[in-house]
Amino acid sequence: MTKDNPPTYLTKYSITNNQVFPETIDIPCSVKKISTYDDAMLILTTDGNVYALGRNSNNQFGLPGTDYPLPTLLPIQNVFDLDLKRCRSIFICNDNALYGCGDNTKYALGIVGERVEQITRISSQNYQDEKVLFVTTAYSFSIVVTDNKNLFLFGNKYFHVQFINIIVG
Repeated sequence: MTKDNPPTYLTKYSITNNQVFPETIDIPCSVKKISTYDDAMLILTTDGNVYALGRNSNNQFGLPGTDYPLPTLLPIQNVFDLDLKRCRSIFICNDNALYGCGDNTKYALGIVGERVEQITRISSQNYQDEKVLFVTTAYSFSIVVTDNKNLFLFGNKYFHVQFINIIVG
């Protein structure tokens, strides 16, 4: 393994009789980013695919069922960035499209409804002319940061399910 030849696997651990044993998880492409929360993990690969692993307690994987002990390819492609927090996932694709799924408490995904069971497109009308650099999500809101130093927040009752533009200095 070298800088030019990154690993295409991740390591997880299983515990048997109070002993920890590493397990290799094969991923078909190099890993770009990993986002985790509680017992769930999203793996973004360099080819823009996303794999989910762990508990899907609130549909944060956008898939049916609750347990995914092996990496499972999600039905979304060309992902540029992602985040997983509090049983919700948010994704930004190379074409600037924003998607989300999972727990939508206080409209943290900017979509109406308490739970978003499938990966669903989020309106981008407020930042459609700007390149999104990254996304993140928190307890009751999510944030989109653009190349024009703009910060768009949505969710939480204080944001009224609309995007609020804040200039980042």
